[in-house]
Amino acid sequence: MIKKPPVIERIKIAYDVFRRGYPQRRWNGEPSRKQKYSLIWPKWRLGEPDWHIVDLQSYIDEGFNLNTLIYSAIMYKWRSVTAAPLRAYGGDPDHPELLEADHPLAKLVDRPNPAMSGVQLMGLCTIYQNLAGYAPILMLRPVKGGLPEKMIPLRPDRFYVVPDKTKGGVMGYLYIPEGKQRSEGIPILAQDCAFPKFPNPGDPLDGFGYGLSPMSPLANSADVDNMVTKFLKLFFEHGTMLTGLLKFEDTLNDEEVARAKARWMEMYGSYENWTEIGVLDKGGDYKQLGMTFDEMGFEVLDERNESRILGPFGVPPILIGSRLGLARSTYSNYEQCRKAFWEDTMVPELGLFENELKYFLQSDDGGFVKFDMSGVPALRKNVPELVTAWGVLVDHGVTKNNATKATGLENLGEFPDGDVIYMPINMIPMGRPKPALPTGVTPDTETSQTDNQGAAEAEAQAQEGTPKASPFRKGWTPEQKAAHWKAIDRIATAWEPKFGEGVVKAFETDKREILALLTEAGKSARKRKATIDWQEFLLKVIHYIQMGGKDNWREVFAPLIRGVITDQAERWAVELGLQFNVENLFASEWFDQYLMKFSQAIGQTTIDDISAIMAQAEREGWSIPDMQKHLGEVFDQYMNGDLTPEDFAWFEERMPAYRRELIARDQTMRASNGGNHELYSEFQVSEREWLSTKDDRVRDDHLAMDGRTAKMDEAWSMPDGSQVMFPGDDSLGAPLGQIIQCRCTEIPVIPEGG
Repeated sequence: MIKKPPVIERIKIAYDVFRRGYPQRRWNGEPSRKQKYSLIWPKWRLGEPDWHIVDLQSYIDEGFNLNTLIYSAIMYKWRSVTAAPLRAYGGDPDHPELLEADHPLAKLVDRPNPAMSGVQLMGLCTIYQNLAGYAPILMLRPVKGGLPEKMIPLRPDRFYVVPDKTKGGVMGYLYIPEGKQRSEGIPILAQDCAFPKFPNPGDPLDGFGYGLSPMSPLANSADVDNMVTKFLKLFFEHGTMLTGLLKFEDTLNDEEVARAKARWMEMYGSYENWTEIGVLDKGGDYKQLGMTFDEMGFEVLDERNESRILGPFGVPPILIGSRLGLARSTYSNYEQCRKAFWEDTMVPELGLFENELKYFLQSDDGGFVKFDMSGVPALRKNVPELVTAWGVLVDHGVTKNNATKATGLENLGEFPDGDVIYMPINMIPMGRPKPALPTGVTPDTETSQTDNQGAAEAEAQAQEGTPKASPFRKGWTPEQKAAHWKAIDRIATAWEPKFGEGVVKAFETDKREILALLTEAGKSARKRKATIDWQEFLLKVIHYIQMGGKDNWREVFAPLIRGVITDQAERWAVELGLQFNVENLFASEWFDQYLMKFSQAIGQTTIDDISAIMAQAEREGWSIPDMQKHLGEVFDQYMNGDLTPEDFAWFEERMPAYRRELIARDQTMRASNGGNHELYSEFQVSEREWLSTKDDRVRDDHLAMDGRTAKMDEAWSMPDGSQVMFPGDDSLGAPLGQIIQCRCTEIPVIPEGG
């Protein structure tokens, strides 16, 4: 039996092993059985801590503390991290479920140590990583291999990598607290320290060593920027640079020189007199010696330094208000840059931390950590665009439920008919009714005569005689064109009041339904004891406008559009002496598509306005009564238009338009032109002519179209390259400037002999 050493002796041996590795012989002189094994720390003294590749204190002193661009870029990243906290999840990583607040892993990431929160820790690590290139985090574990009880961020310049020179890789790390010697450093096992870092292609340890700091490539540009700042400071403090010289042809004594200098400074010295005009006596001359600020090129130098300093950090100049950014800034650019910053910079950098921490922070029940980016405004889904994409997918034969998954709109829930494929009606072959069969041709013989169709048609024409001449005029005089336009405009104008009433009725229904959704959202928030989720509410509003709202507008306006088209058709029938059933037109594919497109355009404008209001509500933390009041004001403006910009001082976006009159005027003329176009097709017109109003309100593009002709099945090509099937048509994607409030029309053209 092996005799054990005394307790005191065993403690000394353990300490000696920890500091120097296993001895070659036991305390009693026998050879050690452990010396042949390759353990973690026996070779501690063989591994020397690797030298740092950067001077962190210099980067802090001359960069972070001294250079405003470096400070602003790093602090912008620090502020950005607060919007994406590290959280604990369970379940499937692709569909994570947030763990309860009292779960050990959730408590750890929320408060990693008594001195700081999870957001503070990640913010500090972000600063360390952008200054040093790496940000070590110590994991204090009560049990080997267990979940840490604390996470401590370590200052990079006190943290050393200890390479394993015999096997390669890393033996561990050494942390030397402030005021301690290297021999007093604290050894850290590799499995107890997370080590996220930027890539360093010059790492002598093949990727196991320190990361490369973004400060390294920008150091020279930062030095130039600092020197420019120091120069300006010295210039305004001392002003000793000789900028000019007074020359005289005569020799001056000391008294005359002093008097000339004093006189010159008295008249033109100090900034108050910089704009005065200088006058020299006979024989005097002034010669500039120094360069002006413009000649020094500070403007170009500043912009060059800004781009070279901010580039390595991945922060667009516009986001931190630098001179280069402000010179090119617009609200739209700011939004785009913020989105690009998150997608190109913050998401990958947070991914470095996330992948590293997932390895070290795993609970026994499968819990893991992940950054919650749902609160990042720049990464939020553009709901209106997604809803539009959803509609396009459904129109192309994708089921509603699959379209919901593809666009990420799972909050819409399952649809009762979600697995049904809907195809647009224009996918079905359509054609005009067959003409009456010629004399002697029966349905039974028609098929057998297919090969002789041309002969049959010729026979039918011979039997029926010469076709009737078209009732349309072969030429329009200017007076007839003017009368034609006035007749169309008169009918459209007569329907405007009824269209206006329809607008009010439809908006009242939309307002009532949206406020009901708001009340429901408020009840749900109170039940959950949480603030209202404006994004979820917006999804429900958009869902209503795209579904129920669309049906509401079609139901209100279908009889109105039928009415104005019927009046136009009856006018043509009286003028031309034709008999036809206009109901055939309303049963056609064209009328259904017209109503669908009409309601979509109106609903999209409402969605855009409400989306802007929701974004403002989320930023400013509105209450439900605030939202009720402001939504009511928007719909009142839509219907009545009697509110003023002062009434919308709360609204950050443009003031909502007065839409009742706009829609009424626009849709009556558009419906008239659309109906006439289809009537011309029914009357078998092959060509039509564009007729503009030719007054001082007509658009230049539309005036240029006057007198042009086009085939009935061809679109009009506008001067800007866009296309319309008839004046005011929006089915082919023409810009609003070409279609809104268009008062042009088209008239049929029949060539001679037609």
